[in-house]
Amino acid sequence: MAFSSRHASPPVSSGSSRALSAALNSAAAFSAAAGAGGSAVNPSRSSGKAQLALAAGQQNGAQNGKKGARVIHTLRNAVDQLRRDSEEQLAAEQEAASTVHYLCAQVAALQRGFTILSDAVLEELDAVRDESARWASEREGWASRMAALEGDVLRRVSDTERWRNEVETRVAQACADANNAKQHADATRNHLADVEGTTKALVERVSALENEVGYAQQALGDTRHKVSDLDGRTAEIGRRSAAVQAAAEAADARLQAALDSLRRESSDATAALARDAAALAEDARSMRQWSKNFEVAHDARLKRLETAQPAMVANTEGLNERLQSVAAQQARQAKSMEEIIKGLMTDTASLAKRQRESEGLLDSLRRTAGEQHDALIKSSQVFAEALAIPAPVTSSQAVAAPPSAIATFPGY
Repeated sequence: MAFSSRHASPPVSSGSSRALSAALNSAAAFSAAAGAGGSAVNPSRSSGKAQLALAAGQQNGAQNGKKGARVIHTLRNAVDQLRRDSEEQLAAEQEAASTVHYLCAQVAALQRGFTILSDAVLEELDAVRDESARWASEREGWASRMAALEGDVLRRVSDTERWRNEVETRVAQACADANNAKQHADATRNHLADVEGTTKALVERVSALENEVGYAQQALGDTRHKVSDLDGRTAEIGRRSAAVQAAAEAADARLQAALDSLRRESSDATAALARDAAALAEDARSMRQWSKNFEVAHDARLKRLETAQPAMVANTEGLNERLQSVAAQQARQAKSMEEIIKGLMTDTASLAKRQRESEGLLDSLRRTAGEQHDALIKSSQVFAEALAIPAPVTSSQAVAAPPSAIATFPGY
């Protein structure tokens, strides 16, 4: 780990190094000279020649004493410099130790923070997974609900088509009934006109028959008058025949036969005329009765027709009203079905819009979670590399919960 120069150990200056080296060299020379002098003044080892050397050594010792004083002064200065450098180095080491302790505490805090952050991110990832699963289940629920709504719409559309077909069939049937009723009313009017014409013709025929009966009665009266005239003639002929009986004996039988024949013929003619008159009278009575019955039946039929005509008109008007009500009901049903279909289409559009919004929200959450995951992995790796500590989020965890894992949730 690299620290700043302020916290590093202070190096010994070049001047102090040179002074220390010179002092050490002088000290070595002084110690060598002192050793030489000491060995010269040792009485146990001295000899005659050594005394001469002692004097020379003392002279050299005096010179060396001056040099030793300078060396000692230099050593003292070097020692002071070393002491100061040591104190500064100790202070720097203490400051560096406190800094290292502070940095270790900060690193531990950062490690704890990264651990907490990784736990929070993992919890957030779990929450995102749960939220995605919930959104998936809700989307499946919305999909099933939309499928049910679509089925309901299709069922209602089929019911509407069936109702429309039924209404059209009923309207067509009602129109056909109305046309049939109109045709029946026209046929009834035509029949009434025919009945009125037939009635007029029958009245004219009855009048003609009454005239014929009058003519027959007049002819019967004429016949009776002729018969009475014939009876008078017969009596006259009888009187004449009685008068001429004596004169015409031979013609009596012939005249009697002719008279009998004439009487028979007259009686036959009278009986035939009576039968014809009775038949004509019976026919006249039957015609009067039939005419009376026909008039009664005609009046009753006219009354029934007059009574039934308002009912037929009312039925026609009621049928027209029913047709109008059926048409209005069909229009209302079509309008209501259009409103229902429009409402269902609006609900479907709103559901699709909500689904698109939920998918957009899920995409945004997925991108946000991926970005947070990537940022957490990168920051944890950077801090782990900088602090030379284990990463809070390991590579196995990163592989177990990659940023693209949200895209592989159920339903996506």
